[in-house]
Amino acid sequence: MIVGLLDPALFLMRTPTEVQKDIDLIIKICKNHKIAIVPLSEYWDNLMKTLAHPLEKELYSNRNNPAYAGAQQSMQQLRKLADLSKIHIPPLQPMSGEVWIDGFKQLFGFPHFDPSWEDVMIKAALRLLIAEYDVIMLTKKVTGRNIKFHSTGESNLEEITRWVLHLQPRGIGHKQILCVHHPRNLQEKWTVRFDWRLPAKSDNAKYPFCPPDTPDQKKGKLTGKGWDC
Repeated sequence: MIVGLLDPALFLMRTPTEVQKDIDLIIKICKNHKIAIVPLSEYWDNLMKTLAHPLEKELYSNRNNPAYAGAQQSMQQLRKLADLSKIHIPPLQPMSGEVWIDGFKQLFGFPHFDPSWEDVMIKAALRLLIAEYDVIMLTKKVTGRNIKFHSTGESNLEEITRWVLHLQPRGIGHKQILCVHHPRNLQEKWTVRFDWRLPAKSDNAKYPFCPPDTPDQKKGKLTGKGWDC
């Protein structure tokens, strides 16, 4: 079973159209790939109290507007996925592992969050990995945080700048957590790094994109890692 952790950025204030689009994508990922959302104490209560509830309050206060009502409904559907979870995860013990901090700082540190969510998300991830679950991070793309945009003529491409997180749970060894932002990311794994709209062999594309050797985001240094074309 794969367990998904929710990126706090999913619950930042923005337009209701953006909220619904982002949350609906997460719901689709979970349903299409049978991803479980587990309300872990390390991050869930704080996530709901400080980010999700204020956002839901804003949506509810404007519920007569169809855009706000649609976003509110999407938030409720996402919450139901967590409510359905019956998975028991043993508590996290002290000194449970090590982490390569660069990725967590990039996604969950200042200036994108103040206070930082680094420690919270690290503890939640370690708890799941030590319980021997496969884990993904269900992320929101935020310009300047984990995505850059490139435009040439009429073409626009997305460059993902953080696509994997690295941890080393005690007694298990090095583990990677993919940063997933679209359902296609789990069908074509290379799309966590490259624009998910690029054609693949599985699309029966005449000219499929062949991912080049890609730097592995580990310890802040680049080590070779190839993707299958």
